[in-house]
Amino acid sequence: MTSSRDTARFRLCRSGILNVWQYDEQIFTFAGGRLLLRGANGAGKSKTLEMLLPFVLDGDKLRMTASGRHHTSLLWLMTDGYAGASRTGYLWVEFTRQDEDDQTITVTCGVGIRASDSARQATAWFFTSPRRVGHDLQLEDESGPLSMQRLRAEVETDGHFFESAPRYRDHVGQLLFGLPPDQYADLLRLLYWLRQPQVGEDIEPERLATQLEQALPQVDDGAVRIAGDTFDELEAFGEQIARRDRAASAVADFVRTYAGYAQGVLRARAEAVVEADRDLRQRRSGLRTSERLLRQVEGELTSTRAELVTVTGEHETTRSRIAELEKGPEARAQQRMTELSRRVSDLQAAAKRSRQVADKASDRAVTSAKRRQGARDGVVADSARLHGELIETAKSLGKAGCAAPLAITSELAVAPDAPGPTAGAAAAEQMTRSVRDVRPALGELRAAVVVVQGAQQAAEEAYAKATAAEQRAAEVEERAEHATRALRAASEASRGHEQELNEQLHSWLHDDDAVELVLPELTAGNLAGLEALVRSAVAPVRTRHEEAQGVATAKIREAEKRTVALSAKRAAVEAEADPSPPEPNWLRDSRVGLDGAPLWQLVDFRDTVSEQQQACVEAALEGAGLLDAWVHPDGRVIDGTRRDVTLQVSPPAAGPAAAASTGSTVAEVLAPDLPDGCTVPGAVIESLLACIGLDNDQSEVSVTRDGRWRSGPAEGRTQKERAQYIGATARAAERQRRLQRLDE
Repeated sequence: MTSSRDTARFRLCRSGILNVWQYDEQIFTFAGGRLLLRGANGAGKSKTLEMLLPFVLDGDKLRMTASGRHHTSLLWLMTDGYAGASRTGYLWVEFTRQDEDDQTITVTCGVGIRASDSARQATAWFFTSPRRVGHDLQLEDESGPLSMQRLRAEVETDGHFFESAPRYRDHVGQLLFGLPPDQYADLLRLLYWLRQPQVGEDIEPERLATQLEQALPQVDDGAVRIAGDTFDELEAFGEQIARRDRAASAVADFVRTYAGYAQGVLRARAEAVVEADRDLRQRRSGLRTSERLLRQVEGELTSTRAELVTVTGEHETTRSRIAELEKGPEARAQQRMTELSRRVSDLQAAAKRSRQVADKASDRAVTSAKRRQGARDGVVADSARLHGELIETAKSLGKAGCAAPLAITSELAVAPDAPGPTAGAAAAEQMTRSVRDVRPALGELRAAVVVVQGAQQAAEEAYAKATAAEQRAAEVEERAEHATRALRAASEASRGHEQELNEQLHSWLHDDDAVELVLPELTAGNLAGLEALVRSAVAPVRTRHEEAQGVATAKIREAEKRTVALSAKRAAVEAEADPSPPEPNWLRDSRVGLDGAPLWQLVDFRDTVSEQQQACVEAALEGAGLLDAWVHPDGRVIDGTRRDVTLQVSPPAAGPAAAASTGSTVAEVLAPDLPDGCTVPGAVIESLLACIGLDNDQSEVSVTRDGRWRSGPAEGRTQKERAQYIGATARAAERQRRLQRLDE
């Protein structure tokens, strides 16, 4: 458990051993979380360290050994120098820290052990408690250390009890350090490594850095930069893959687009030719229609002009006749007769009045002389006046050329002393007969006037017809002019379209993408078959393009499959922690879940070996079948029926000392480099390396610095440009090269 204050962390306070190994009861007090053990060699400092830390924090009884020379086990600790049949003991460590109220918080972690000499086994149980051993937590009573059942009852009231070491380890990691199981395992691995007595004598900086990076919870700036660079490289690789995917998609799109473009260009040009042909046919049809309309308009114009000439002649004739009639005596007679007719009408009216007056006067003369005299005087006056008017009328008729003379009786001019009204009446009667005689002449004059009026009306109608004919002629001329302009425009448009069609055809025929086509002379008759001619000429080219498109599509699909396969392979290469040598051609059993590791994962070249020698030694080991050979933690073959190559530690007679006495070994160029979590001890690796000779003809299995190797009766020489699998640096470079090859 951690806090923002340094004093809030758990620190080592005390530790104790009760009835384990050669201790009865011993309590060690830590000063500020530190403990210094001093004493002569063999005093038991390393053994005490093995029993307490980090075993009490871990509970793994297989990793108690600290020196690497003598194996320490719980059974040996409980039975070494002990004469009894069974024995129970405890190992415990006490941690304390201060809370925010400056109150002390205590956590006691302990391991109980019981060993039976007859069963030859030791069992362990584990506990944590907030109480302190010797104060409020007792691990023994009058009969000795508490048994497992009694301790369970003692600590479960406020603590925890475990019979499983992994569960206890996870609980301690969370309780003391607040770490998840994987991080706590890394921390314990660092503690085991630092616990070694001579850890300072063979410190390897790279290995120490690796251990610290794995165990410490915080990540330094260098690791962050390395991770950032790795992510940048991954991003760059992703961008490269994306670019290649886009390039492949672009190529596929280009092929499809180009095929569509070629088909579209061909189709568009053929459609343009067909459209031009259709337009030309329409233009020629319009031209023929315009020509028929022009001929019709020209015929109408000719007939209209002839009609106009005829009407103009009639109009001139009528106008001349009107002029002649207006100048002739008939017209003058008409005017004179009109006046005479008016005067005759007046005279008739006057005569009628006179007769009426005379009759009235005659009637009144009988009754009244005075009145008769007055009437006689009026009649005389009227007769005289009428006589004067008749004389004037007769003169006018004579001037008008009337053939019947108007006879005027003199009796109308009655003197005042003339006898009775009979004379006046007779004169009036006589004058009436004269007027009746003049009437036929007046009829002839009226007929002449009617003839003149008819001629004048015919002249006006002829003039109106002439005006209408002139308007029709103007309209016909305007229509003829419009038809002429339309004909001229249609002819020019037809010639332009014909020229454009010829230019497009020649341009299409001379284009680089055009097909070979022999066109006949374009006429109105063979334009209809131009489309079929072009289609038949283009058909082979279209077929070739479709076949090429199919081939390109197949290639694109194959390339896409290869891209997917390469992407999957690249993802697999990126996912693997270390690149491994290729699988052998012969059938090998799976190594998944097998305890141990191949040789190339367990060793690394020493700093004094050059890159060329590293490549040759690795090639020789690979040629001899040793590079990928499997190494078990105990250095022996587990299953003889397994199909695999296994390295086995030789018996002591042929061990490291014997190999060293007969010559140099590959231990001079290779050193153990165990990966994290590896169960193969370093001593096994050193023994295996001591069994393989280096530049040593005496050894049964040996390699040389120039790539030669021997394995029993077989020998050979193999070489590489560079080391690929031995050493983390070489594997990282090999992994990068594989990714680069896949990218390429």
